[in-house]
Amino acid sequence: MGVENQTSAHAVYNLKLHIVFVTKYRRKTLTPELLAYLEIAFGQVLAAWRCELLEFGGEPDHVHLLVSIHPALDISAPINNLKTASARRARRQFAEHLAHYYWKPLFWHRACFVSSVGGASLKTVKAYVERQGVRSMPAAKARQPNGCRRLDPLLSLPARGEGMRRQRLFNSIARPRRSCGARRLQGMGQGRQPAFSREKLHPAPRDRAQLRRPASTQSGCRVSGGGAQNGRLAASTDGCQA
Repeated sequence: MGVENQTSAHAVYNLKLHIVFVTKYRRKTLTPELLAYLEIAFGQVLAAWRCELLEFGGEPDHVHLLVSIHPALDISAPINNLKTASARRARRQFAEHLAHYYWKPLFWHRACFVSSVGGASLKTVKAYVERQGVRSMPAAKARQPNGCRRLDPLLSLPARGEGMRRQRLFNSIARPRRSCGARRLQGMGQGRQPAFSREKLHPAPRDRAQLRRPASTQSGCRVSGGGAQNGRLAASTDGCQA
């Protein structure tokens, strides 16, 4: 019985199945000659599925198979194929013998038993799974200050061909972070135009000179109407037209 691990393109496996087939109505139809023929038939069918029949045994109303399978296999497909192919061959080879038990083309019960088996018992495997992660882990490293914690990625970089990457990572770590307000103020100090216009807050010098010009130098005044009030306005303004 093969207990060594088997290999495929992407897996290492060791899968064994215990399969039990029962005759229809539990009729005791399986003679030694029929059992020997079924062993050969089961081996041929399993070989077509790239599986192997490791052990075979049976009694007048049921058979036991120990089968080695591969992981890329749907278990139900080969089991159904085993039942249909063996039943068809047995009815064809032992038709007279089976006619005393079944008047219809029957042989196996449609139910079956399937169980996975291995070198270790279920209790051993369960205890092994429960012990996973219980072993003492190494003590956690002391927490480093904020200034040193970010320098850890530099230690994991490879030493060859990573000069520029090391420099970029170091620059991104060593450069202090600034808020949006600090970056905006720095941009204004470097000659960037702020969001507001300086001319709107402080008028140009030519505009201020025009505002300081006295009222007597302004031309283009026009006084309309008559009366004493208009006369006084005309006398108090120079260069105005009445």
